[in-house]
Amino acid sequence: MRLDNILIEMSQAKSGDHDFNSSQLDLEIPKAILSQLNNQWIRNHNGNHCYIFSENGEYYYLAIELGNDVKIIGYVRLEKFNLKGYNNTYQVTESEISKKYRGKGYAKLLYEQLLRRKNMTLVSDYSQFDGVRNVWSSLSKKYGVDVYDDNKNKVLLVLKENSFLENL
Repeated sequence: MRLDNILIEMSQAKSGDHDFNSSQLDLEIPKAILSQLNNQWIRNHNGNHCYIFSENGEYYYLAIELGNDVKIIGYVRLEKFNLKGYNNTYQVTESEISKKYRGKGYAKLLYEQLLRRKNMTLVSDYSQFDGVRNVWSSLSKKYGVDVYDDNKNKVLLVLKENSFLENL
């Protein structure tokens, strides 16, 4: 079975069926604040300087540079997850990109940086919105994905930099 078919079989979240931290999106903050954080790094994407940072290791924010300020355009929320056979594993329990920046690869950039910089294994949530499904599908083509069935008729996707892409 192909990954696209597995994504279709997974529970699909309904629009408005979330309580995300959207109030943080589109917030502009002074760039100088980022230099105070230990957990931050910079990447270029779509001609923008992008900052990825976290204060507590639970929420990772993505911001773009706007002169002396940065604008938060997305985030993921991670929870430590125990999964036999995997190390440094976190489940993505929330993920959102500001509407203006969706479909431009910013979510993929955020996930990839967590895989590479933090050497994390990322596990999907049990249900996903369409946009996040597209991110997982895109990343799986580059890194591969392991499919994990928790024996409760719920399927999780496991993504790590060294994943082996099985013929699903």
